[in-house]
Amino acid sequence: TDLVLMGLHSNSLQGDSILAKIYENLGVTTEYMREGVRIRNTNKKREEFYFNFSDYPDIAPPVVTTCAAIGIRGRFEGLKSLKIKESDRLLALTNEFKKMGIIPEIREEADNDLSMEFPPSKMRTDLPLRMASYGDHRMAMTLAPLALKTGSITVENPDVVKKSYPCFWEH
Repeated sequence: TDLVLMGLHSNSLQGDSILAKIYENLGVTTEYMREGVRIRNTNKKREEFYFNFSDYPDIAPPVVTTCAAIGIRGRFEGLKSLKIKESDRLLALTNEFKKMGIIPEIREEADNDLSMEFPPSKMRTDLPLRMASYGDHRMAMTLAPLALKTGSITVENPDVVKKSYPCFWEH
């Protein structure tokens, strides 16, 4: 399976560009082309994944959710700032993961930071998922791809994506 994303390039100044390296660990390769990037599923994922998101807090929710959805044991640090975004994203992820049958453990670290860890789990796909967006555009966009695992998903208050990506649902 592959997907071409137009307008993305390897020399990006965006912090999010680190996702290409991160997702290699999750079974996705990124090929840079003149018109954009091609991402491909290699089906070669690690059994465990660790990352410190202190410098990249906005990408923590989708990466953590990807690990949960594909059953990778995860340990994620540098999550303190997730509590003070548009929503408490750490609480939101914890609540929504529980709906999927995944129980994360949140820890306060010695440096007053927060971490999340969960064992390799099999996401429940036998129930229709109704996920809360918490009034947060990034939470809605983070949870939406779970439909790839379940066949469909309902995201409450889907219009929150208008803050950053008004055409998200259309695209």
